[in-house]
Amino acid sequence: AIKIRNNVKKIFYTKAQPFSLGPWYTITNFAEYIEYPVPVDNYAIPIVFEDVPADQGHYSYKRFGGDDKIVVPNALENIFTYTIMLPEKRFKYAHSVPMDPCSCIAYPLFSEAEARIQQFIAGLGYNSMGGGVEAWGPGSAFGNLSGLGEQSRVSSIIEPRYGSNTKGSLRMLTDLPLAPTKPIDAGIREFCKTCGICAEHCPTQAISHEGPRYDSPYWDCVSGYEGWRLDYHKCINCTI
Repeated sequence: AIKIRNNVKKIFYTKAQPFSLGPWYTITNFAEYIEYPVPVDNYAIPIVFEDVPADQGHYSYKRFGGDDKIVVPNALENIFTYTIMLPEKRFKYAHSVPMDPCSCIAYPLFSEAEARIQQFIAGLGYNSMGGGVEAWGPGSAFGNLSGLGEQSRVSSIIEPRYGSNTKGSLRMLTDLPLAPTKPIDAGIREFCKTCGICAEHCPTQAISHEGPRYDSPYWDCVSGYEGWRLDYHKCINCTI
């Protein structure tokens, strides 16, 4: 868990959409992607921290009678991270169609785990705000800062016990009292700087051969923290 101080607020998104709306890609013959416009407004609204009761976090739009912002109560002073374990068979099916369900099984589990955690926190008498895999800010930045793992060349967090056989660095805001945890140094990041085997053998060359950087060359992989960025348009064609 991380205490949400001013320095931590710097890695929160300044704006966000309650839902992921806008151009995205689809798979065609596992070989290419096509960008297409989702028929809704690409309408991001500011994330603001306000002195409101802990149970009054919300988002709303002016066009629907709201105030055009995502309100985070300052009373939610902690953000914690968690991840989803993937089947070990995933690596045995590398570069084949069966690998896709082994990897994508995590996505419905994201919603299930988030709902259960929020219900548990509510049962203890506290409040929380989730938001899914893309909520609040870059997952690998929060995952690294909280000690969930270390950001790796494949852009995601590598966990010391389970390696890269996890998916997502999900994050949740809460007023549940939590002891802060610190970033870890398991040598993963430094190893990734000099290894590069994953980038060499990546079938779609989605993994960067360069060193960590603050900016991002891809519209769907955010800037603002030092790390590696993944070309998701290429990655999706390998079903990883």
